[in-house]
Amino acid sequence: MIHGNSRMAEVIRTCDWSLTPLGRIEDWTENLLFSANLMLGCAFPSLVFWGKELVQLYNDVFIPILAERHPSGLGQTAQECWWDAWRIVGPNLKRVMNEGATVFQENTVAPIVRHGRLQDVRWTYSYSPIFGAGGDALGVFVVCQDITREATAAQELRESQAGARENLKPLGELAAIIASSDDVMWAKT
Repeated sequence: MIHGNSRMAEVIRTCDWSLTPLGRIEDWTENLLFSANLMLGCAFPSLVFWGKELVQLYNDVFIPILAERHPSGLGQTAQECWWDAWRIVGPNLKRVMNEGATVFQENTVAPIVRHGRLQDVRWTYSYSPIFGAGGDALGVFVVCQDITREATAAQELRESQAGARENLKPLGELAAIIASSDDVMWAKT
């Protein structure tokens, strides 16, 4: 059973999952239900890719990241939903599923179509395997942040500081001239 009263918990409960590779929600494994409930309860933008097909489920906080991919992204495969960033997303997911490795990336650019145009979006994310009792990866738990605004603001601040240093350089030279002329005046008296 899907728990909680969040928007996505309700959407997941009422979705016709029989149209997806996951099948009817009544037939979901305990592992899938546990993973979905964990993801729904997470305070960070998160999603679960489940099974060999990597079918996508996500929480409320992930909706703004999806932009126009919501609500159609629910129940899509990872490759369907993230076709524009698949060259980055695909190998990471393959590593998690095949090797059981956790993938963590910080401040990584992944181009995605958002608001009708291709944008370079900066991400910090973790892809973690969801292991079954036999030790095989059954899915991927993803926690991520779109840090584009923060990264852009930090870059603009660095550029502004560099510009200010350049603008103040002549004042430093002037101060050195004044200080050395004061030294000369003190030496004469």
